[in-house]
Amino acid sequence: MPPNRRRRTRRRRFPTTAILVTLVAAAALAWLLAAACGPKSSKNGSRSSATTATKTSATPATAISSATAPSPRPPATPESAGAFAPAPPTPEPTCAPEDMLRLVTKEIALPAEYMPADLVTVQPLDASPSAAIPLKLRREADESLHRMLEQARTGGLSIIVQSAFRGYQDQQQVYQEEVKTFGQAQADRESARAGHSEHQLGVAVDFSSKRLNYDLNDSFAATAEGKWLAQNAAQYGFVLSNPDGKEAITGYMYEPWHYRYIGSGPAQAVKESGITLNEWLLPRQVGCRPT
Repeated sequence: MPPNRRRRTRRRRFPTTAILVTLVAAAALAWLLAAACGPKSSKNGSRSSATTATKTSATPATAISSATAPSPRPPATPESAGAFAPAPPTPEPTCAPEDMLRLVTKEIALPAEYMPADLVTVQPLDASPSAAIPLKLRREADESLHRMLEQARTGGLSIIVQSAFRGYQDQQQVYQEEVKTFGQAQADRESARAGHSEHQLGVAVDFSSKRLNYDLNDSFAATAEGKWLAQNAAQYGFVLSNPDGKEAITGYMYEPWHYRYIGSGPAQAVKESGITLNEWLLPRQVGCRPT
């Protein structure tokens, strides 16, 4: 075939070949584009689907959690906890057990092992002959007690000490006997539980007289001895712990025979204040100062 002919023939073929090549190239390009775009679309779709699925699944979970989670409980109250309401913890700080102003109540206890280091035996002239054991008090309280009872004796009065220091174990025994005899409700009105007694401090005294046959009862208030103590005990540092009509504050029934030594100045301040010993002592537990 002549060259020109061949060239013409080639010219006639070229468009067809070019078109085919173009189509193939276009197809290839389209395939490449599809391959390139397809995974992206797939990835985005998967991510979108996953996100949607997560959101979709999260919503019911949240709803279920909110529906099934328990509501916060309200604080316990004596009504919800039952008839017994535990006593509040001992306020801190408090005076040391050996401090003369240390407060001891139904809520504020002493360590079970506490025993004053300066206990002395009450002089026989001041002690009841019916006392089962030797009576002891802290030295300062005993010295003031002796001066007070000596003064009372000069006026023809016979005031004696029926009970004084009582350790933890002794108080436990006394309380248990009260419970056995009168029942717990009554025992709690007239006797301290172990660790909660002023007698463990070594400064509390139960007074009586011969005319009452050394008994402890309310009639002591009406005796000459009881009246003299009510009038003069504060001068010697002694205060009535459980006055008449104050059981709601002290936790104990009226005990006209039960006095506690705190020192002359503080005792007279308590008497002048018109409030109970517990009320006067409570705000003075920080620093343990009388003012």
